[in-house]
Amino acid sequence: MLIFRDLECAHMHKHMILQIISNQPPPFATDPRMVEWATHVSNHICKSIKVKLAKEAQKACKDDYEHFLATAHIQHENDRIQVCKAYNKELNNKRKAYKAQIEQEKVSNAAKLVQLKANTKAVL
Repeated sequence: MLIFRDLECAHMHKHMILQIISNQPPPFATDPRMVEWATHVSNHICKSIKVKLAKEAQKACKDDYEHFLATAHIQHENDRIQVCKAYNKELNNKRKAYKAQIEQEKVSNAAKLVQLKANTKAVL
């Protein structure tokens, strides 16, 4: 029932407009105001599409940049950890070498001390 009523209202509205402007209106292209209006609407739609595309592109760039930063941060942390591990390994190796050198010097000094004691006993 409502659809029928709406259709009838639309038909009556169309009929009333045609009675005002006549049954054979001029083509739209001959009316400069219609051409101007169509141009204005198309320009407005074009601008709104450009704005929408620009916003989408900015959002995509921002998302890509944030992803890049997160990835770069993770890579930096991994690199830092690898450098720290390598430095710690190098320090441990130097520490072991230094301990071995000290141990070798201790043994050498002990041998020299024994030899020195023997030399002093022989002299006395």
